[in-house]
Amino acid sequence: MPKAKFAWPDGAKIAITFNMSWESWDDTLGTAKDKERGSPNIPATAPYFRGMRWIYEHAYGDTSGMQRLLEVWERQQIPASCYADGLTVSLFPGLAKAVKDGGHELIVQGWDHGALWALTAEQQAESIDKTIAAFKKHVNYTATGFSSSGGNITAETFDICVERGFKYVCGLRNCDVPFIIPTKTRKLVGMTSYDLSDYGTFGGRTTTPRQDRKSTRLNSSHVSESRMPSSA
Repeated sequence: MPKAKFAWPDGAKIAITFNMSWESWDDTLGTAKDKERGSPNIPATAPYFRGMRWIYEHAYGDTSGMQRLLEVWERQQIPASCYADGLTVSLFPGLAKAVKDGGHELIVQGWDHGALWALTAEQQAESIDKTIAAFKKHVNYTATGFSSSGGNITAETFDICVERGFKYVCGLRNCDVPFIIPTKTRKLVGMTSYDLSDYGTFGGRTTTPRQDRKSTRLNSSHVSESRMPSSA
């Protein structure tokens, strides 16, 4: 447990949030130059330089996935958060408006799903500024939070977020509960996500998030026991 005193509001024991990563991957998707885990690398010598399966697979969120989630959230009266790229909102402004009109939060990511470690501080700021402008232009929405693609950050990311008025940064992986991030001028709230999600099943595996979680606990226990000194 965290050493600092922490309590959820109204005496709650646990907080559960629902979110959707709604992203447009960069133009290396499905090619030999794919820098992330978006698709297996296509051989550079292949007759076709791009594997279209991964293009269609990643389009599911735009053509069906978001609509499905919006219907479920409305039916169950669940407010949710939506991590969105500026490019995505620009390509699908009607769907972005449906997210806002449904009472859900939009969270700024970069212009596309490219990792921040591939960008200079100036390029990061430009990517975030373009996304803020896209939110304003297409949805008339001002976001208060930021989540970098894949949880990737650099030494400059938090100061960039503070300068743009964000109150929190999520998508991190280092704590069970929200925590404080000090910066040069003021504090941000940091939040962990992806602790339990469907990301582990992405790519065709048949296990559920619950099974993945159980397997992780068992493997961790096995590792800990194997490192215990022998009593012999």
